[in-house]
Amino acid sequence: MSRFCKGLAALLTASFLLAAPGVRGAEPERLYGSWCDETGYRIDIGPEAIRFRDRQMGDPPAGTNLKISDGVATYSQDFRTSPWPHIGLLDCTLRLLGPNAAAESCTGTGYGYMPFFALKRCPQDVIS
Repeated sequence: MSRFCKGLAALLTASFLLAAPGVRGAEPERLYGSWCDETGYRIDIGPEAIRFRDRQMGDPPAGTNLKISDGVATYSQDFRTSPWPHIGLLDCTLRLLGPNAAAESCTGTGYGYMPFFALKRCPQDVIS
């Protein structure tokens, strides 16, 4: 099953990249901000840090070794000392697919993680 999920993640990422050729060479600022999916998973990324929120499982560890270039962020996430040590160490990529679309894909030796997330810009919080 894991091999199938990794193959599916690679295929989905490739299809998104082919569908959005205009994001190559994008300046890093276009990737900055908050990215969400419909399950409550959220990524907040800036020039020096990447953090995660998850309403379902709790907040995952922050990313380390963040590098951003050409609309692509690469980073690691270390779950080994978290409440979820079985996930292990992940190497991840967040790719800009368009102005309001991004995809996160991760690989690792652990189990119990999602290898692919399709994300969109988070709605702005309304202050009343």
